Amino acid sequence: MKIKLATATLLCSLLLGSCVESALTVAEGGMSGTGISTGRITGFGSIYVNGIHYDVSQAVFYRDGKTASGQDAFNVGEVVTISGDVAANGVDGKAIQVTFDSLLVGEVTVPATDGQSLTVMGQAVQTDDLSILHGIEQLADLQVGDVVEISGVRDADGVITAASITLLPGRKPQDGLGLKLEGRISGLLTEQASFQLGNLFVDYSLAQLEGFLPGQTLAEGQYVEVETRQPLQGMLLVAVRISLKRQQPDYPAATRLRLEGLVTALDATDRFTLNGQPVVTGTATQFIDMNATDLALNMALEVEGTINQVGELLASRVMARHVHDDGRVVRLEGAIVALQPTQQTLTLADGVLQVDNASMLLFGRDADRRQTTGSFAALQVGDYVRVEAIPQNDGSLRVLRLEWGNSPQPADAFPAGIAPPVRGDEEAPH
Repeated sequence: MKIKLATATLLCSLLLGSCVESALTVAEGGMSGTGISTGRITGFGSIYVNGIHYDVSQAVFYRDGKTASGQDAFNVGEVVTISGDVAANGVDGKAIQVTFDSLLVGEVTVPATDGQSLTVMGQAVQTDDLSILHGIEQLADLQVGDVVEISGVRDADGVITAASITLLPGRKPQDGLGLKLEGRISGLLTEQASFQLGNLFVDYSLAQLEGFLPGQTLAEGQYVEVETRQPLQGMLLVAVRISLKRQQPDYPAATRLRLEGLVTALDATDRFTLNGQPVVTGTATQFIDMNATDLALNMALEVEGTINQVGELLASRVMARHVHDDGRVVRLEGAIVALQPTQQTLTLADGVLQVDNASMLLFGRDADRRQTTGSFAALQVGDYVRVEAIPQNDGSLRVLRLEWGNSPQPADAFPAGIAPPVRGDEEAPH
């Protein structure tokens, strides 16, 4: 994901320079003060990201480089970057800017046969336990030639793990809106004006280059964004624009950062890379729902800390924020038999589950078949739910994702495309 670096640099220079190190607060809180948070949207009213409830009433919004109207322009599951202030309680914030940049907008080239992965514009895409689908009920609904927008991150092998996949109905490669993808250049052939992004061949003979210094040209290993306005020709993409970009923003020193993503390199037990961002841990680092020895490639984490003078993220907290194919997820379903609003717990026949600001509570789909979210207050005893949860260090289970109305009896299941009745204040925190 990219953020508007000029704005972010100015913001950090003006607002972060005077910040001092602050202590941890509550278990699901963290550092207060002004900073930057990158992670998937887990709820609305205003926007929940990385366990923080951000008031976005005064924020400016950007979507793929263009000004957006507000939070309604975003979908649950999409990875966004929020600049803003976080209160002393560590769980409430006030957003200054909300930015979204899709990782990939392209044609499905190989449909899903296993229900979990597919190929888009020659790029391998996989889903995990928290991936959200918009416009479709299941991955198998996508057909070759469908245009989708994907938000997510690349793992250590370059495979895209989708936080959200959105079908763009009626969208065609040649409609002038453009398809785009990101990746590292390989197999560069300057005489043929071509290179590869994964398994895709790119013809750049007619492409406009952006973000390059005077005299700078394409080179092996550069991270670029490529845009086309015509259908693929087999596995050949004819580019109209190629932008040189950083895979990870260059955060100024002293930036307070919360970053959700995948471990893409593991140099030592106290040094790893998350979404391209170097991270350093130490004796003062707090590990939540995991131990330091659990660190592994492609493990999904949220890391919180401060950028040092050499661009490393000095981690104050490392959290197992969601599950990425590591076998730790617990799946439960059934009718709710008890609710505790004060503690925000719900009880199923198989156990008690904790809901927090990072839990995704999914309550059906709207008229455009987008997944909708609701609050804990909307749940009632007797509601049938399907839950994915992660064990915490104290042995309890924390809800990652809850889907309302997934009764095994078709007659009782909530009809697709129809939103459930509103119960309580949906603008209230989880």
